[in-house]
Amino acid sequence: MRDNVAGFGGDPDRVTVAGQSAGAGMVNFLAMSPLAKGLFHRAVAQSHARYARDPELRYLSTSYRLPADAEQAGERYARAHGARTVRRLRALHWSKLVDGHHPVDTAVETGGPAGPPLFRPVVDGWAIPAGYHETYTRGGQNDVDYLTGNNLDESGAVPQTAVAALRAGRRTPRPGSPPVHVTLQEHVEAAHRKFGQLAGEFLRLYPATTDDEAAAAASRAARDNSRLSTHLWGRDWSRHTTRGLHTYHWTHRAPAPGGGPRRAWHGSEIDYVFHNPPGGTASWTEQDHDIAETLSSYWINFAATGDPNGGGLPRWPAFDPDAGTVMELGARFRPIPVADPRRTDFWTRFFDTQQAW
Repeated sequence: MRDNVAGFGGDPDRVTVAGQSAGAGMVNFLAMSPLAKGLFHRAVAQSHARYARDPELRYLSTSYRLPADAEQAGERYARAHGARTVRRLRALHWSKLVDGHHPVDTAVETGGPAGPPLFRPVVDGWAIPAGYHETYTRGGQNDVDYLTGNNLDESGAVPQTAVAALRAGRRTPRPGSPPVHVTLQEHVEAAHRKFGQLAGEFLRLYPATTDDEAAAAASRAARDNSRLSTHLWGRDWSRHTTRGLHTYHWTHRAPAPGGGPRRAWHGSEIDYVFHNPPGGTASWTEQDHDIAETLSSYWINFAATGDPNGGGLPRWPAFDPDAGTVMELGARFRPIPVADPRRTDFWTRFFDTQQAW
């Protein structure tokens, strides 16, 4: 792209890489790879940039494997497909490998039904020299402008209007997707699995006595987890960089296809970033178009200058590790607290007990 974009009227000194979900994970890894140094100047990672000690990194799209784990998983996969050598694996018809299934890495314990995709990046010491914690501690990432954030109804959080259907239906998490807890039993059991000795404190911060209260509490916890994880990631990322960083929390609940409940689901911001209304039955209102005009302008400004501000848009403050705020995009356009102080303290202490990825 950098070497050829001038032929299409582009600027080789203003290349932006952008991705959402697994694509955001790839943006994160490009930003950590010395092989990509100088190839791009801005990065957009829409769901997710996660703190290096967030245990969700075990299985989300930003997770990775070490070489020994990847080699062992590859051997198991090859044997399962009747190929005990690389030569035989290469000789397999493509349909034997692309069979519509998403293989899960069952060797990773996640404390729940969700597991990571089997095939995901490898920290091999060359393309990706080190994991998040080591890279950010020594300032080994590429110094680029960064824009990243997450959505209101993702990472296990759902609107209350969707809870009844989720509770009644059969939920089978896809690889790399967080579990959704919509009953009191699920909420309590998940707390003890994830937090151990801190479970009692967690349940006092996110209390519930009924299924509906538990669904709401679990969603609040998932949102706090995401926002604080991104905030702590930003603190580490910005420690050794000179370029700008802007973080957001997308809160607009978009009309759902088929007339389902509005929600700010995983990926719902994409149509607004491109101001490209979806087809089908998810009809946009005038408000949806207004929000899309603002959101797309932020992204255009960022790609052009490294700063989303300009053109009379609501002011989006640059990331400040000490401010404890994030830019709300969607329902309103304003800085909001990442989380209340008690919950911020809880999550920070919990993360500090976890493995550094």
